[in-house]
Amino acid sequence: MFVKFLHKEINEVRDWQQKLIRIYDLYIQKDFGLESALQIFLNELIQYYKDQHIESSVTWAQGLLSEFLTAKKGIHPFSLERINTRRHELLMTTCYKIIQNINDKFLAQMQKLQQTQQEAETLLKQILLGGIQLQILTPELIHQADNQVKCAAIWQTMMSVNNGMQQLTRSLSLMVSTADVCMIMENMAPHF
Repeated sequence: MFVKFLHKEINEVRDWQQKLIRIYDLYIQKDFGLESALQIFLNELIQYYKDQHIESSVTWAQGLLSEFLTAKKGIHPFSLERINTRRHELLMTTCYKIIQNINDKFLAQMQKLQQTQQEAETLLKQILLGGIQLQILTPELIHQADNQVKCAAIWQTMMSVNNGMQQLTRSLSLMVSTADVCMIMENMAPHF
């Protein structure tokens, strides 16, 4: 089973949010480059979701692009009536709605990823405390885990021990990648 790299996903969503902020800025400034920038952004977003094999998100992003292109042609994207007056206003309203929709999705994605990260931190803390209680680990050993190699060694130790901790270690290993565990442990180690 393939477990996604949580920290990478968080960084990718942050990168997309930064790109969206630039689109928001164009909208606020009523910049004439908004239309082309939004279209490029949507096409890149569609390709990103295709590369990630997230079909539901591909369909969602393609729907937004279709709304945009329909409004750009002077057709109301929902009623499908041709608009002869105030076409630019229709397009700006559609752009705003699309930007808001994308922002909502990114916020929901980020919230879900951060919740998973919090759950992973809690689980790892329980595993490390269990390791100390079972005298497999020491607080000093955890405190000194300041790089990937040391963290990975501690994690491998906890994964190989048959002492009732298997359920927790299995749950964590299914939730996040080993690299995520090591990154969380590195951040946690100085405060342990």
